[in-house]
Amino acid sequence: MKSRFLIIPLIALVSACGGDPETTESATTPAAKAVPVHVEELQPQTFKHFVTVQGAVESDKTILISAKTSATVSSINVSAGDRVKEGDILARLDGQIVENQIEEVKTGLALARDLFNRQKNLRDQNIGSEVDYLQAKNRVESLEKQLATLNEQYSYYTIRATIPGTVDRVSLKV
Repeated sequence: MKSRFLIIPLIALVSACGGDPETTESATTPAAKAVPVHVEELQPQTFKHFVTVQGAVESDKTILISAKTSATVSSINVSAGDRVKEGDILARLDGQIVENQIEEVKTGLALARDLFNRQKNLRDQNIGSEVDYLQAKNRVESLEKQLATLNEQYSYYTIRATIPGTVDRVSLKV
């Protein structure tokens, strides 16, 4: 009886190991391994999928532009988000007082130049005194320097962009 129980597993083992060579070979061919695929021809088209991300954007240069003098704001030429180039006028301040001083010095300078030319002509003719000539010359030079200083001060009433970029915030009010 023991031999019968041994023979049954042995027969099962032999039958499992054996096999038809054609069946075994056909299972390993490329046709047997192929998977059915659906093929479509692609057409160029716009990519319409977008990715939304959150983050912080920082510029490589951030500057604060302020007036070199204090005065009333007369006009603001930009607002937040505007693109500016270097030298663009951002705002103007009321510089009427300095402008009046410039006109006054120009008038005085014209008179001083006229007096200087007269003193020079008198001196060239040996009629005028050296002191009057030097005073007239000094007056012209002094008024020219004063005019240059006032023109520089007047330029402070125009606020300009120092670099190209985008305006982030405008804190001025008219």
